[in-house]
Amino acid sequence: MLIDPGVAAVDVIRVVGAVYLVYLAISSFRAAARSDGLDPPQARPEPGRARRIFGRASLTNLANPKVIAFYLAFFPQFIDPARGNVTAQFFALGALFIVVGLGVDASAGLLAGPLGDFVRRRPAVQRWLHRLSGTVFAALAVRLATDTR
Repeated sequence: MLIDPGVAAVDVIRVVGAVYLVYLAISSFRAAARSDGLDPPQARPEPGRARRIFGRASLTNLANPKVIAFYLAFFPQFIDPARGNVTAQFFALGALFIVVGLGVDASAGLLAGPLGDFVRRRPAVQRWLHRLSGTVFAALAVRLATDTR
């Protein structure tokens, strides 16, 4: 019986992924079991470093082939050559997508600081979040390990 190398590679990746998820689950449960439950405070990066991080993240996102593939697969269904310049329609849809995405991302960014401060001040909330994430990681590990597609 011959084993298909592609199937074997997928199985190895699946098992390694499941083991990693189990590791993350155990780490989360251990963090929840700590007596104080407090995560160490994180220092805010200095302004110059924050700009470099933002620039690097922007470049990474712009170079992401999945984003380009999404636009190329999603936008054509909304483009109608009978309504005018196709390139202009692509740019208009792209600009609309960016404005909507910016609103969502900016809201998440603005809420992240106060929400993070809230969680850091409450050990019970931290323990609950660690337990929740540990449970999710464990469930995903079981799902991945038992997937036989």
